[in-house]
Amino acid sequence: MKRYGWTIVAGLAAAWSVNAQDPRDAVEGLELQLATYPNGHIRTLLTADKTYAGKGGSVRAEGVKVRYFEEDGKTVTAVIEVENCAYDQDAEVVVSKDGKVRVERGGVRVTGVGFELRTQDEHVRITRDVRVVFRREAVMKGRSD
Repeated sequence: MKRYGWTIVAGLAAAWSVNAQDPRDAVEGLELQLATYPNGHIRTLLTADKTYAGKGGSVRAEGVKVRYFEEDGKTVTAVIEVENCAYDQDAEVVVSKDGKVRVERGGVRVTGVGFELRTQDEHVRITRDVRVVFRREAVMKGRSD
């Protein structure tokens, strides 16, 4: 989870810098390629329906989705979706009090409502209504390892 949480922070900080000219205006349809492989293919892509810059280096975002890809740049290996969140640069924390969160990777899906990501230690906590679903192939793979 650590690596994935930090990606959201990096994307939100980039969104803030894009929108720093006028904090009242939203950036719509934001798409940021956050990392690439040495072959030039995309490794990590962050999209957000809307981002808003605030005072003191804060940023709010709606409809955030982070996708991680294999080296071919096409095969998705993990997805994080956040309904809404805010990044406070001074406190170094990303928070969503009431937004839905979904993390999916390798046949495991974790969903919930609300989350907190502390950037200092990259600790991610989904705050309530947490549900974990293991697809059959993920469980069977775990048995053979």
